[in-house]
Parts: sequence; structure tokens; C-alpha cells
Amino acid sequence: MTTSPRAAVVGVGTTTFGRLPGLSADDLGGWALREAIADAGLTPAASTVSSPAASAATK
Repeated sequence: MTTSPRAAVVGVGTTTFGRLPGLSADDLGGWALREAIADAGLTPAASTVSSPAASAATK
């Protein structure tokens, strides 16, 4: 049996609440992901990006 590599970001991230004109769901996901990565004590370079939201988080 083979298993694929797995990882977890153990941190918390959130965005401002309310209307945020000009920000897409991917923008908000990236924002929250950057916050979670920082809260976990990691850097975006230490993570592998595999989704649009994660991609936005590393910019």
C-alpha cells in the first residue's frame, strides 16, 4: 500500500468581517491562509502550493 504525502497547517487565520468589495473568495482564502501559515510559525516558502487559494497566499 502506498500513501501520498500529507501535511497540515496548524495555525489560525481569518479575514476582516463585513463587505470587502474587490476581494474574491480566493483572495479571502489566500489572506486567511497567509495568517494561518504565519500563526503556525511557518513561511510560505516552506509550503507546497496546490490550489488557487494557496497560490494567492504565497504572493
